[in-house]
Amino acid sequence: MTISNIHEDKHTTSGNGVNTRHTYTFTATISNPSDKDISSWSVLMDLGTNGVFSGVTDGAKATSDAENNSVKFSSLGTNGTIPAYGSATFTFVVATSNRYTWAPSFSNAVGKHINIDL
Repeated sequence: MTISNIHEDKHTTSGNGVNTRHTYTFTATISNPSDKDISSWSVLMDLGTNGVFSGVTDGAKATSDAENNSVKFSSLGTNGTIPAYGSATFTFVVATSNRYTWAPSFSNAVGKHINIDL
């Protein structure tokens, strides 16, 4: 299973100068390249030093870990099973903790930014 796409849907800015904050909405697509169904899934995402998890809006439940600045997305009943060669999507929001923009650099490599549990 891989993250086949993380697409920035929306970027908004609030505040001015040192009080500027950025908010990003992303849609992630998880693909199942195998010939077997996957019955449940979770994705652990490292948000780096400037990203703060704000919420999940569709397609997954989420648990954030402020100490490690990460968030774990897990399947819901509606998308828990990813069929063979199929995919599932979820939408989430990340804000910045300071005035600088957040530049996500996700990798499909296990142990880098995203870990996928089957």
